[in-house]
Amino acid sequence: METIEKAYTTKEISTTLGIGDSTLKKWCLSLEKNEYPFTRNDQNQRLFLEKDLVVLKLLQTMVQTNNFSVENAGMLIASKFKESGFPNGAGGIPVIRVEEQDEKRRSYEVVQKPAAIIQYQEAYIQEQRAFNQVLLESMREQKEFNQALLERLEKQEKSIQEGLHTRDGELTQSIQGLQQQLQQLTIQTQEKRKQRKGLFKWLS
Repeated sequence: METIEKAYTTKEISTTLGIGDSTLKKWCLSLEKNEYPFTRNDQNQRLFLEKDLVVLKLLQTMVQTNNFSVENAGMLIASKFKESGFPNGAGGIPVIRVEEQDEKRRSYEVVQKPAAIIQYQEAYIQEQRAFNQVLLESMREQKEFNQALLERLEKQEKSIQEGLHTRDGELTQSIQGLQQQLQQLTIQTQEKRKQRKGLFKWLS
């Protein structure tokens, strides 16, 4: 007994995934660029099967949750799923036996899906390691910059302290010199007063 697998329109898939038609088109083009086949009708419009929905959901997770680029996600997914795609027939949706459909679904669920998940997880780990390496390098450069800045500040502080010490010494010497001049002036004033008193006493 043969049956026809249900196919979804672009609008139905967009609604199911919660994305716009333009985003869906971009994702499909990324997959097709890497030879993932979509079923098309007589007007060359894409018709989405259950397997396509699963593939697109996986791509959505990679792009929106794991921060993959659309190009990288499309390449990884297509490399794992394109072999299980249905041929594009000019007559519309292919006819599939129930047994064949079940067998393909089991094959996908048991073998291909875990393999694809492992594949993109490994790619994600590699990208994360590369990012961590860049981050560590940036932190190292920042640490070196901070150390150089600290040394520069310490030199400036030392220079300022030395300048203040020199200024304080010069200021102390200047004050001492003024005090000595004031003492001498005081002594001279007292001597002149004594001389005047002696002169007045002699005249009287």
